[in-house]
Amino acid sequence: SGMQRTYTNRQGAQGQGVPQNGLNTQNQVNRAGQQVAGQGVSQQQNQYTQLKQQATGPQIRAIASLNMWIKGWVILARVTFKSPIKNWAKGNSSGQLASIDLMDASGEIRCTMFNDTVEKFYETIEVGKLYYFSKGVIKTVKDKRFSSLPNDFEITLNASSEVMECPDDGSHAIPLTNYNPVQLAAIEQLAPDTTIDVIVILGLVGDVVEITSKKDGKKLLKRVLYILDNTASTELTLWSDEAVNFSIPPNTCLAVKNVRVTEFSGRSLTASRQTRFEISPAHEMVEHISQWFKSATDEELASLPSLKKAYNSEGMGSNTPLMSIKEGKEEAQRLEKPFYFRIRGTIVMMKHDDSQALFYAACPAEGCSKKVVEQDGGYFCERCAQVYPHMQPRYILSLVVADYSGRAWCNAFNEVGELLLGVDASQIKAAKDKLKEPGDSSEAELFIEQAFQGVCYQEISMKIKAAEDTYRDEARVRCTVLAVENVNYVEESENLLSKINQYLSLP
Repeated sequence: SGMQRTYTNRQGAQGQGVPQNGLNTQNQVNRAGQQVAGQGVSQQQNQYTQLKQQATGPQIRAIASLNMWIKGWVILARVTFKSPIKNWAKGNSSGQLASIDLMDASGEIRCTMFNDTVEKFYETIEVGKLYYFSKGVIKTVKDKRFSSLPNDFEITLNASSEVMECPDDGSHAIPLTNYNPVQLAAIEQLAPDTTIDVIVILGLVGDVVEITSKKDGKKLLKRVLYILDNTASTELTLWSDEAVNFSIPPNTCLAVKNVRVTEFSGRSLTASRQTRFEISPAHEMVEHISQWFKSATDEELASLPSLKKAYNSEGMGSNTPLMSIKEGKEEAQRLEKPFYFRIRGTIVMMKHDDSQALFYAACPAEGCSKKVVEQDGGYFCERCAQVYPHMQPRYILSLVVADYSGRAWCNAFNEVGELLLGVDASQIKAAKDKLKEPGDSSEAELFIEQAFQGVCYQEISMKIKAAEDTYRDEARVRCTVLAVENVNYVEESENLLSKINQYLSLP
């Protein structure tokens, strides 16, 4: 393989003495080395090296060269992360799992343990140490949105797997941490859920905020960091213990390992359990960013482009009157026909539990959003008179909107939903499906919560359609959010000044 790295021992021979009979032969080498313990240190090291050279077998492979079709592989890697043991139970299945992240000079890969292998390996593996790994199963990562490492494959350890510690004597070219930083401005060109490293200046540190999961009522903690480099600024969201325990002061140069690109209201970053922070590590970009920040003026910092984009949907309408929720609903009742108006308010809640559907199965044909029904192993669209092999999920959302006059339940559909949540309905559906699978679903749950909670309590402009109808013999006003955009405070200020001048000019 072109990506395969060949390691050599000190005598220049190919391979590193990975034994012919697997890693067990390495234990024989170690025992033989112990037999010469009474001899001089130099002579002992020479004999140990000679014994290692006698063991021949498969080469150590680079992590970047691993795939499902390689057999008999052995890797030498440093453990960079070790998760807590998670106990899970779904339906009639239960068990425990844990994962570790492995790194060599070529890349990183996740390694997962289940049940008996957790008991076998978990306590013996320590973060920061080097280990030989062999006889695991290499699988394709099913959904990269729930994996924070830039690798299409992952390793699962089983009963026949072998893990053996390797002395870290400095002869192995495996760093403690390997950064491949991306400038913030380049994030706009990356696909959502891409995992990257960044080296940035920590600007403001937000407070810890508690939100409630609609799935199971759990309390979630989050903290937003505002970060910048010489190309742009954006937000980095921390969750749970990482949010609570974060204590790095502002104006610090940070290297951040393994953060995920998100597109909630523009481009931003979110941390996971695998994210690691390091203050001013030895990296050329640290010096560059630090010097830039020291010399930058306040005007230059203020003019940095922000990757957090404004909401901007078509159809807001410059002639749509600005009023309160209460006034808009009363006008719809007075006119006895649909009334369109704008508000400046906030979304205080978006339903996303299992009590209500978040999307419907729509026709995948361009220009058609008709609901489809399952038929003959596919999806039938009555409008197109055709059966399609797949359907397209489209949002049907229910949310509570509030302003100074009160609150109102509103509906919102696909285009507005995508703007508010920053992801399309197929991504939310995939995360929802992940929750139903056995195993660890915490990252899928976090993905959903971040989408639905992230949009709440931000002041935005909304165009609303209010229409009176009857429900269970009672008259009511139904509201639908038709368009959203960020508040234009300059325009709003001019409108207010204009109204003030009108009042002042009254006799």
